[in-house]
Amino acid sequence: MKTIIISNRLPVKVKRTDKGLTITESEGGLATGLGSLFPSENNIWIGWPGLEVTDKEEQVFITKELLKQNLIPLFLTENEVECFYEGFANEIIWPICHYRPSYSIFDRKSWLFYRQVNKKFLSLAEQYIKEGDTIWIHDYHLMLLPSLLRKKFSDVRIGYFQHIPFPSHEVFKLIPWRNELLEGILGADLAGFHTEDDVHYFQNACHRILNKKISKNHIFNSNRKTKTAAFPMGIDAEKFKKISQERRTNVQAKLLKRHLHQNKIILSIDRLDYSKGIVERIKAIEELLNQYPEYKEKITFIQLIVPSRDTVKQYKLLKDEIDRSVGEVNSKFANSHWAPIQYFYNSYPIDKVCALYKAADVCLVTPIRDGMNLVCKEFVACNSTEDSNGVLILSEMAGAAEEMRETIIINPNDIEQMAQAIHKGLTMNLHEQQVTLQSLAEKIFKNDVNEWLKNYMNDLKKTTSDKPSKTLISEKTIELVKRKLRSRKKPSLFFLDYDGTLVGFKNDPKNAAPTKEVIELLTSLKETENNHVVLISGRDQPTMDEWFSSLGIHLVAEHGAWRFDPNKGWETLGTPNSDWKPAIKKIIQKTIDLHPQTFIEEKTYSLAWHYRTLNPTKAATIKSELERKILNLKEYTINKLEIMDGDKVLEIKPNFIDKGKAARSYIDKLNPEFILAIGDDYTDENTFKVLPAHAFSIKVGNKPTLARYYCNSQKEALNFLKQISEPIGKNTPKQPSLSLNQK
Repeated sequence: MKTIIISNRLPVKVKRTDKGLTITESEGGLATGLGSLFPSENNIWIGWPGLEVTDKEEQVFITKELLKQNLIPLFLTENEVECFYEGFANEIIWPICHYRPSYSIFDRKSWLFYRQVNKKFLSLAEQYIKEGDTIWIHDYHLMLLPSLLRKKFSDVRIGYFQHIPFPSHEVFKLIPWRNELLEGILGADLAGFHTEDDVHYFQNACHRILNKKISKNHIFNSNRKTKTAAFPMGIDAEKFKKISQERRTNVQAKLLKRHLHQNKIILSIDRLDYSKGIVERIKAIEELLNQYPEYKEKITFIQLIVPSRDTVKQYKLLKDEIDRSVGEVNSKFANSHWAPIQYFYNSYPIDKVCALYKAADVCLVTPIRDGMNLVCKEFVACNSTEDSNGVLILSEMAGAAEEMRETIIINPNDIEQMAQAIHKGLTMNLHEQQVTLQSLAEKIFKNDVNEWLKNYMNDLKKTTSDKPSKTLISEKTIELVKRKLRSRKKPSLFFLDYDGTLVGFKNDPKNAAPTKEVIELLTSLKETENNHVVLISGRDQPTMDEWFSSLGIHLVAEHGAWRFDPNKGWETLGTPNSDWKPAIKKIIQKTIDLHPQTFIEEKTYSLAWHYRTLNPTKAATIKSELERKILNLKEYTINKLEIMDGDKVLEIKPNFIDKGKAARSYIDKLNPEFILAIGDDYTDENTFKVLPAHAFSIKVGNKPTLARYYCNSQKEALNFLKQISEPIGKNTPKQPSLSLNQK
């Protein structure tokens, strides 16, 4: 078994020079981050080598050379690069995810190429995938790939990690092909993001756009589920610290200081992008000099911009605006021997970058929107010794801000606040600088890139691959059930859920009384010789008694708290403890006050909050908040309660009550030859869990389940039960009726 990494770019650069093709290592964050995983054992990495190669001989040469490093190149044509990479990925997904929808160009041709290239990655990857492999797909270029792979391979684990922000569903749904993109990611077993906000927005998009059910960080999708979680990416902190302590790095830093006449240095390093807040930052420098003229000739702002996509219209316009802004500020404040802004449009090797970090008095990291941003972590790693100094100013819109709250946090759109933050950083005393840097460094080194990698891979290993766990009921299933019933020599036992199985859901549960069709079904099943019917429900005992006690079948109410024997009447588990109810009822009532279309139902042993009529776009968030409040109550822990997440209902009950224990007692007493259980929600899983291997277990709705079979809807479930309840034959000897007290 091996790990296959798939990303848009390989961790190398292939270039065409006068001397021919050259291959050099990339210093990108992803390449560094996966260094400890790759290469090792049989692991491989699939991606584009970054160069258009049409010559077959060159393709063979590159493939042969990269295979020595376990790298598998995927070659893209000029059209594919233009429409897939520059087009759909960076003119649609990138601006949408960075809240710049006006920059998006919704071109169908780009979409077709995006889909085509994702399928091209699939075709290459499937040549190397074996049973039991782990596949880790990276970033927004390949959102469709998890689902494409899942359809081909059910016996592999698939992970997806998004390195850019995920936007709110209102913004994401602007993409005409948003459904396909979301469904694509849901092919993964684990979808990872940098922050909890990104996780929440992704879950919300799946719920609001695709109407997927969300529960405990899992998104339920057909017959499987995708776990979602935040994994804040770190850096190779030891590497940056080591380079920053080298003699040549410190010499470069001192020379820079001397060249700038020992001025205070404010440093920003960015890739050219409108998400980085570069223009706003330049305005903040201008505002600083306006408010504090004493800084003239005393500070230098170094803005290093790494070239990126500068042939794309929006990026060309951005560079022009940056050039103009720098020129305006320098012409306003500069003199013959000093300019406030030193602007470099170039990429520097890592040793020179570390020298800049060492020389800087203030590091200004102020993106308008950023998935993580590793520059701030690199600055801290380079200034992590006890005698280091420096101040980090960080945008609250960078993912890293969640981890680095000790530093100066600003809103990147507030120019005056940014200017004041720079002033604060320039005047901060040395002790405060060092204390803050040490606190930040402790986190940076603890949660480094290796920890990020370990946490993600451990979570991915814990997920279960998508092996088919159940079969859709069919005519063959019906015939098989009938054949088993005809040939049985011992009793048959039926466990039937009620709401969502025998009847559809109603906005008011009181309106879901059994229909004539349901009564006839239950009667038919019960009157067939050797059949024992147990209606097992979460319904309250009075309702179950009113609706069904006259039918002569066994009843289980409130998930097993009450049981009805046609010969003996109702029995309960004992006197219920209701001491916990007032505190939890109070919390639920506050939610109802805010959302009066919801209501509370009190049962003997439990409390249920119904929210079927709640706006589905709000339900997941409101339910999650209510769950959080209940879980934090001491009454919840002391009384050993549990929360059951049903179909548009949240129920709180003692954890010793469940349908499985009730079902087990009937199985033990009757020792049936044939068992059939059918139900639609989470609570029925407890019943399925206790069934012997030969039992027929059926889930209503194609959802993750322990059941062996499923049907698509409540109507299908009822029709199935009607067909198997048809007369089976009367040649089987009559057995005594079931009583829980029989010996």
